Amino acid sequence: ASLRRAGKVTLPYAAPTFNELVVRLPKATAKDKLAALARDGVLGGVDLGRYDAAWASDVLLAVTEKHTRAQLDHLAEALSA
Repeated sequence: ASLRRAGKVTLPYAAPTFNELVVRLPKATAKDKLAALARDGVLGGVDLGRYDAAWASDVLLAVTEKHTRAQLDHLAEALSA
C-alpha cells in the first residue's frame, strides 16, 4: 500500500486480493526490474509480460505469513528504486 500511495506502482485491477496481487511498474518493464532484483538475490515475482505484451510492466506478487515485514519492506524498496 505504501508503494501505491507514493506513486511508485499502480494496481491495475480493482478486485480484492488475498495473498497474490498484480502491480504495474511506471518506469521499467517487469523483465528489467525483476532481472535487477535477481542480481541482488531478490525473487521479485512473475513477469506477466511473458504472457501478453500489454502486461510488460506488470508483476505478479505473492506474499504469505512466511514473509517477514523486513522482507516485504526490502521488496518494496527494491521495486521503487
